[in-house]
Amino acid sequence: MLKHAAFVLLVIFCGASFAQDAFPLNELKFQKFFGQRTGDKTTYCLLGNGFFRTISSSEEDTAIPEWLSKHPNAKAVPVSIIGDGSKTPIVYIWAVDGTDNLNLSLVRSGIFPGSVMLDAVHFEALSRGTPDRANIEAGAAYARKLNPNLPKSKESPPRRLIPNASYEAFLKDLAIAQSTAQTKKIGIWSDKFKELRGE
Repeated sequence: MLKHAAFVLLVIFCGASFAQDAFPLNELKFQKFFGQRTGDKTTYCLLGNGFFRTISSSEEDTAIPEWLSKHPNAKAVPVSIIGDGSKTPIVYIWAVDGTDNLNLSLVRSGIFPGSVMLDAVHFEALSRGTPDRANIEAGAAYARKLNPNLPKSKESPPRRLIPNASYEAFLKDLAIAQSTAQTKKIGIWSDKFKELRGE
């Protein structure tokens, strides 16, 4: 009971913290997991930094538009930013409609691994001084190929736009979402993707 009450307070706190920055998701026009808003040079992305060439079940091209059509009142919640201060920053967003979250749905359905939803700040800390730095650069190059407006270099370190408590709560839900997909052996967790997962 006490745990549930704490969760409710966190949801209320998170909701209040999102209110000023969140905007209607239908303002974005999506190409794959990248969104653009008319008159805004910011690129919005449903995946965290460094994961633009991730393993996927290849169902995102249908799953994302389907979720968007079922959630016309969804909000885009800016989570973190890279290229802050540049003319063309990238903002990682969560797509939320009440308690429903597109990012978690993509993981729960086995379309992406949970790690793709780590924000830029978190991933930067995890990958500092590791071979994963090459993967970040390869992912950024691929992202620029898909969208030439993306910044070629970061003018400043990534910055989180939400309270750390909100991000930590999301990570717990993310772990559950991935565990669900793995248990059901769906999408990338199916035997069909076993060899690719090994890579």
